[in-house]
Amino acid sequence: MLRGLLVVGSIFLSLAFSELLFRGVALERKPPATSRDFIRSHVSRWPRPVAEENVARRFRILGLADSFGIMGGGTNYHFLLEKRLLESGRSVVLVNFSDSEYSPEHEAAILRRFGVRYRPDLILHGFFVGNDFMPGSSELWSYRQISIPASEGWSAYLPWNFTLLSWLRRRYRVRREMGALERAVASGIVPGGGSFRPETFLKIERSRLEICRLGPQTKRRWEEGLREVRKIREAARTLGAEYAMVILPDELQVNAALLRELKESHGVVPSEFDLDGPQRFLMNDCAKNRVPCLDLLTLFRKSGERRSLYLSRDTHFNLAGNERASRAISDFLIREGLLKRAGNPR
Repeated sequence: MLRGLLVVGSIFLSLAFSELLFRGVALERKPPATSRDFIRSHVSRWPRPVAEENVARRFRILGLADSFGIMGGGTNYHFLLEKRLLESGRSVVLVNFSDSEYSPEHEAAILRRFGVRYRPDLILHGFFVGNDFMPGSSELWSYRQISIPASEGWSAYLPWNFTLLSWLRRRYRVRREMGALERAVASGIVPGGGSFRPETFLKIERSRLEICRLGPQTKRRWEEGLREVRKIREAARTLGAEYAMVILPDELQVNAALLRELKESHGVVPSEFDLDGPQRFLMNDCAKNRVPCLDLLTLFRKSGERRSLYLSRDTHFNLAGNERASRAISDFLIREGLLKRAGNPR
């Protein structure tokens, strides 16, 4: 028994030491809490550096979103928007605070912590209907672009909740998913590749469809998500910046073929859902509070009839989707007069 206890104790101490080393050396906190982490996780990914001091007095747009706000790198809609506005003769610069797996709670936190450095004139908040209504972990950890939620309270000290073990489990699932997809593509079972296997992608979209379900429970989820959005609006006011929302639609709201596939594979009953409901809710709140808001849903449905605007089995915009979003946002900002400062024309 003593030997057994020694073995168990040694294993626990080894895991605890590895956990401390992993947290202290490898992991990054999301959203970042220190300047060093912010530079490494955000500033280093911008296509070009942006000085904190606005010597040229260019109009500063601070982009804020989840992974939709960074997918595509320099061809993301944020940077395409900046390019489009510069080509139209407007003096602007884009500062991108977006990151993967951010919820509005994380977006509010990073805006409060680091927004004052760049003195933005406008907070451009991209709200993704697919999961921004869903509450997220208040703190995330990340290593090699794999994020894991941080356990809170005493449960964080339980071995099975250690971040190292959680990260290894997630990494295994990612590699298994990618390996299975590569084998399927190589064998001709899945044409054209994609980021997820078809069954995984449909499972993700089926879970996101619940945000459109008719009923009072869904309305309560919308209200909970809106509370976090109001924190972002308040942070923008504290910074002396304008706030504008862009509502980013989920592919299942745009792609009728995907909805039919969900009906066949998961027994979805369309009459139980209102695909336009989340957008109407957000637009009504924006109108009530006089908040500039752009809903991309109708536009994407129309454009999506001619060509795909989303990456294959990925849930994010492809290049065409990012370009279409950037054009719509540019027109919206000009139409609403949100670029009036710093000598910009309406």
